[in-house]
Amino acid sequence: MGALAVLVAQIVDPIRIIAVASLLFLCRLATNRGAGWLALIVGIVVLAWFFAFVMLGQQTGDPAWNSAAVGVISNAVIVAILLGLLSLYRRFF
Repeated sequence: MGALAVLVAQIVDPIRIIAVASLLFLCRLATNRGAGWLALIVGIVVLAWFFAFVMLGQQTGDPAWNSAAVGVISNAVIVAILLGLLSLYRRFF
């Protein structure tokens, strides 16, 4: 699969969306804003690694690392979409 196909597949994965959404909302509860953003960045990387190496255990070598790298990008896109939706919600409701 090409990188774009993997990216689209990861962005529409409901388990990944739920995991990233829960990570985002838990990090927003942090009282120190810097710690919350740092935890969010670390969580994005850890979730990408987890999905690439643990959930998809049959992958090894370069495909797994490519999947993890695209996973970081897809997790960041999901966070951006969720933050945009949260901003729209706060603006209109």
